[in-house]
Amino acid sequence: MTPERLASERAEHGYTLGLYSTGQLIFSDRGHWLHPLFALERFLFEHRDIRVGECLLHDVVVGRAAALLAARLDVKRLHAELLSGRAESVLDATRIEYTCSERIERIGCRTEDMLAEVEQPEEAYTMITRLMEEAR
Repeated sequence: MTPERLASERAEHGYTLGLYSTGQLIFSDRGHWLHPLFALERFLFEHRDIRVGECLLHDVVVGRAAALLAARLDVKRLHAELLSGRAESVLDATRIEYTCSERIERIGCRTEDMLAEVEQPEEAYTMITRLMEEAR
């Protein structure tokens, strides 16, 4: 799918994160921060027949945390509206094929800074879930 078509789909459906299989939207979420990726994790757990590695993940903002979580979910293709350089290094290291509409060096986000040196998706997941629990 082209970035233009993805932007059109996002405008039509109003999501912040969408998962496409063979060009069809099969999951979307309108949440913010990293919550849509956790919703996607639950969806994939409930639909174990979906081969996420064959899908395309479309996310509005992909920073280092989102890239690490996407790698943990075994995403292989991703398009970001806005991609940080810190995320790009994770995507390259985990061999996730990606495109973006706009690239910036870093996202002004506490999570992006917190995970600046984290390389392992499981370590990032543990840190993020701990942060989410503390916020409750």
